[in-house]
Amino acid sequence: MDEQNVATPGQARPETGRIRTYTLLQEHYLLRLVRLMHERDELKKIPASRDGWLLRLCDRGIYATFKECNDVGIKDEALALLRGELAPV
Repeated sequence: MDEQNVATPGQARPETGRIRTYTLLQEHYLLRLVRLMHERDELKKIPASRDGWLLRLCDRGIYATFKECNDVGIKDEALALLRGELAPV
């Protein structure tokens, strides 16, 4: 099964600043990473969850998704998202 290339508007490669096209799988992992990062930020706002299991679970999900991003060839984009260098769509 061939994967389609999908352009994700506003996503630029960190090293070149150019727009890049992503496969559906790559786009899925980038969007999952953005969603998990947002969930983590929301969990941090709740005092009872700052050191709770939900926050640790979210951290593990972020790490696992980062590893998946590395496996599908978008490690630089994932790192840029984690560092805040690349604005999420």
